[in-house]
Amino acid sequence: MVEFMTLLQGAFDGATVLLQSTLAMVVTVATFLALAPVTASRPAWRALLFCACALAVGWVQRPLPADAIAAGVSLVLGAGTAAGLRWRGWAAWAVLVLGGAAAGISGKMQTASWEEGLGAALLLLLLAFVMILAGRIAMPARLSGASALARRMSGAWVAALGVLMLALWIRGQGG
Repeated sequence: MVEFMTLLQGAFDGATVLLQSTLAMVVTVATFLALAPVTASRPAWRALLFCACALAVGWVQRPLPADAIAAGVSLVLGAGTAAGLRWRGWAAWAVLVLGGAAAGISGKMQTASWEEGLGAALLLLLLAFVMILAGRIAMPARLSGASALARRMSGAWVAALGVLMLALWIRGQGG
């Protein structure tokens, strides 16, 4: 019983750390904005790949600059979304890999215990499913144009956040 409670506490801690990571949330939103609307099949595989890449970051032995990586991925994905790019096929899978790895790095997966990593991954999986399902909702004809514009404007905001985060990271490096 004590081991189960320790597992639950670790999973809760990992999910809490992830929720408090603005960088991880921005990268997660940027990833799924870049892929929306997801019309392809296999949304579960997309969410699982995203989470697996976030967890795989925990096996990297060297510390990675989470701020710079998350900002760069957010900038690229946000700018692509704002420009109206549609990621399909292998490019969509590459976006999931990069977005998942950046979310894992910025969500502190490198320093998490396996229990914390499990909690963070479960939360990411839930967020990914919700965003994929929200992207698959059919909009009425009157709202589809507004929906596309909102997606592009959100991408512009994500790109602006990426620029701001990169500028702050560069300034913090003494550059």
